[in-house]
Amino acid sequence: MTPWTRRRVLTLGLAPAAILACAGVGGAELISRGVLPGRYLLDRLDGACSVPAPPLTFGPPGPAANGTFYSAARRRAVGYTITYPPGRHPGHQLPLVVMLHR
Repeated sequence: MTPWTRRRVLTLGLAPAAILACAGVGGAELISRGVLPGRYLLDRLDGACSVPAPPLTFGPPGPAANGTFYSAARRRAVGYTITYPPGRHPGHQLPLVVMLHR
């Protein structure tokens, strides 16, 4: 029989704990989505309200301006889009929101 090393003790102790944690998180997600029973109890445990949320409604989109510029960092032309809230147009004072993606 092999001796009990620290590595073996940690492996045998932490692996089941990690599996149980993943199973618990997965089970809670399945319960919250209604796949498994127990949503009422889960809502009571985390203080969530069981009243259904109203459906999302979206207003009409505002105007948009598209264009391109040369990026020295990317060494090519890149595109951009500026969108305005409904009822606003270029020249209006608006708060700034910058959204970047890869």
